[in-house]
Amino acid sequence: KLVAQDVPLFLSVLADLFPTIPPPPKGEFPEVEAVLKEKVAEAGLQYHPEWVGKVIQLYETTLVRHGIMLVGPTGGGKSAIFNRLRVTLEIVNKIQYRETRFNPKAIRA
Repeated sequence: KLVAQDVPLFLSVLADLFPTIPPPPKGEFPEVEAVLKEKVAEAGLQYHPEWVGKVIQLYETTLVRHGIMLVGPTGGGKSAIFNRLRVTLEIVNKIQYRETRFNPKAIRA
């Protein structure tokens, strides 16, 4: 993933290297977003576009990575994002997913 400040620079480099090719479109997942909207309401959460964007970013990451680690400040919404994505994907993919938490102090490099 790129940080927000690097996205315009990256798109500019792409445009310079490949002037006849349009920039890549933003990923759209209408089925996932429709189920997510339902599951957000079911959990009593607000369907906020920026928050939903974070859920979709996590979903995109799961499509290209085998393992994920969510880090951030306490109360940042990591668990809510992960749980709503998990229940959404259980419905979309018709597969039951399990959540496993590790103690970071128990993992050796």
